[in-house]
Amino acid sequence: MRGPPFVIGEVGYRRNYGKDAAGLPGNVKLGAYFNGGSAAVFDSGLAGQPRETAGGRHGFYIVGDQAIVRWGEAAEQRHLGAFAAFVCAPDQRVNQVPYFFDAGLVAYGFLPSRPHDFAGFGVAYGSYSGDLRREEEFQALTNPATGVQRWEMTLEWTYGCTVRPGLLVQPSLQYIVNHGGNKTGSNALAIGVNVVVNF
Repeated sequence: MRGPPFVIGEVGYRRNYGKDAAGLPGNVKLGAYFNGGSAAVFDSGLAGQPRETAGGRHGFYIVGDQAIVRWGEAAEQRHLGAFAAFVCAPDQRVNQVPYFFDAGLVAYGFLPSRPHDFAGFGVAYGSYSGDLRREEEFQALTNPATGVQRWEMTLEWTYGCTVRPGLLVQPSLQYIVNHGGNKTGSNALAIGVNVVVNF
């Protein structure tokens, strides 16, 4: 409580989530935030100029998901769903990734013998600040090893295996394009596993 203020607010709308709802469920949320802290201004402090700072960063986001098609009994909640999110932090002077979005599909219980498993595919994309890019391009004039960040994208495939009630094992495979936002670097392949235990 001693630092600069940070405020976030969100409103949402859900449909077809009642016990007797017959339609496919979906929801959408809108949010915004304000960060009263200060941050260094990109593209300042170059060529011997003093480094500047700016405060009052802000942004907004929208997230949503929607069931597209259902199979099996409604109580089983086996369905194909879509999700998407968009985040905007418009002040490119201080925000490294002012625009970010992700989207994907998840199939819940698509195997009759594994009604509690799910499989998903998603893509995430982030665009780096134009002010940050100009700063890095200026630095690259004297240091060619300096990377210039432009955009980065990740493709992910995952499968959630319910071993038993309360135990989920979820391996995933990610392919990262423009790792770190720098085209001069190589793309990357990441393999991981997430283990969730609920008591």
